[in-house]
Formats: sequence, C-alpha cells, structure tokens
Amino acid sequence: MTRTPISRWWWVAALVLPLAVLLLLFRWDWLIPLAEARASAALGRPVTIQHLLVRLGRVVTLRVEGLHIANPAGFEPDPPLALVPRLDMEVALRPLLHGHLVLPGVALEQPALALRQGADGKANFLFDLPAGGGGQSPAIGRIMAMAMAR
Repeated sequence: MTRTPISRWWWVAALVLPLAVLLLLFRWDWLIPLAEARASAALGRPVTIQHLLVRLGRVVTLRVEGLHIANPAGFEPDPPLALVPRLDMEVALRPLLHGHLVLPGVALEQPALALRQGADGKANFLFDLPAGGGGQSPAIGRIMAMAMAR
C-alpha cells in the first residue's frame, strides 16, 4: 500500500496545527505557578504573582505584576516583606545560556518593603542560603524606580 501525497499532508497538518493553536493561545500567566514555586523555594517564604508577561529577544524582558513576598515563619503576616505592583527585568539571554544571570536593567514601581526584626534577633529580610554559597551572584546593571502607571 503506497501513501498518496494527500495523506502525507494530513500527517503534517496533524502535527503542525496543534502547535500553531498552542502558540496562538499561549499565555505567560500559565507559568505563574512554576515561577511562584521556584521563587518561594529560593527565598524560603511564600511568593505570589498576579500577572506575568515575557518578551523574547536577545535581552528577554520579564514583567511581573502584583508581586507579593510574604514574611518567613515566626512573623506576623501583615505587612508582608515586600509588595511590588510592577517589576520589569531585562535578562541577557547569551550569558543565561552559559549559566550566568545578567540583568542589564531592573525597574520597580512603588515597591513597599516592611523590614522588621523580632525581639529574638531574627529578621524577616535575612534569607537562609545553602551552605557553601548559592553559586555565582547575578550581575545587575541599573536599578530604577518608575512612576506609577495610569
């Protein structure tokens, strides 16, 4: 039994069409649970994000809206450690592919930090890092505050 050219096109369409539909319908917000889990594990406290947008290119731009970093265990929940209505980060792609995080620019919109220290000397802004260091520190170019969007 030989295949006709039409039957080959059906196989190509069956593979390409679902991929095209996925690309058309894809929303970066679908990755929020993964980002929250990774950030929470790295910081040792709950992190929540309301909205996530990514623009791909040589320099990848990440926009995080509604960033909430909770206090660690043993501290009152309110006010949280950090509330940032909008965070824009530029991430250089080439160094990232080689395992080095380079942030040419970071912009924060009205960040609110509640840095506290308890009577026992514990501070909500100190992070438990793994022994031996956590690897190479990121290179950060500029940090800016931005005016609130209207």
